[in-house]
Amino acid sequence: MKFFIAIPSATGSVTLDTMQSIVTLTNWLAVKQHKWLMQHTSSAMLVYSRNTLAQSFLASDCDQLLMIDNDVGFTIHALEAIIENDHHCVGANFPSRHLDIKRFYMRAREGLPLNWCLDEARPLVNSGVMESNAIHIVETIGTGFLKCDRAVFQAMIDKGIAQQRLLKTLSQQEHQYDFFSPFGLDTENQLGEDTAFSYKVRRAGYTLHLYHGPGLRHTGPMQHETL
Repeated sequence: MKFFIAIPSATGSVTLDTMQSIVTLTNWLAVKQHKWLMQHTSSAMLVYSRNTLAQSFLASDCDQLLMIDNDVGFTIHALEAIIENDHHCVGANFPSRHLDIKRFYMRAREGLPLNWCLDEARPLVNSGVMESNAIHIVETIGTGFLKCDRAVFQAMIDKGIAQQRLLKTLSQQEHQYDFFSPFGLDTENQLGEDTAFSYKVRRAGYTLHLYHGPGLRHTGPMQHETL
């Protein structure tokens, strides 16, 4: 197995905690005898970074994409839970850093919408959602820590779900497949980035899975960790 480690950024920087987590990841992959390729791309519009990295992944000989935001930290525990399964697309949702985690878990247990998940990702929750290591079928995942098979992106292209559009900058122009924004969807003005990606994955015929367990954290001055 060969993994494409993609690190999108809106600022051009990567936090120290994220880099330490990446070192943990590459060491773990070496122990498991997996190969890997890494790329970091920055754009003020984060969705462009995600699309660029996804296309670089498809142009490589890698089997799976690991997309890790530049302000995300993780432990071996979370890493193994997300990678070591047969699911085609597994993501994680991060509670917002400024809200009460007890309130988040209370609403999760009651099956209420988790409106403060990063980028408005709203998973379907059930009575088992609080289980450690549990991975559940959901309608929406966050893309801040994402594992996705090559076949998922290829299906979005083959079925016309991820449409091409021309991107122009001061120095160049290029056509780019749009996997992560609502471009091309009937409801394009109503969907956030994570919700749009999740919708396209489901339209391509794949099931979304969510890891909802310990070991994931936002880093930086307003850090938050799932317990």
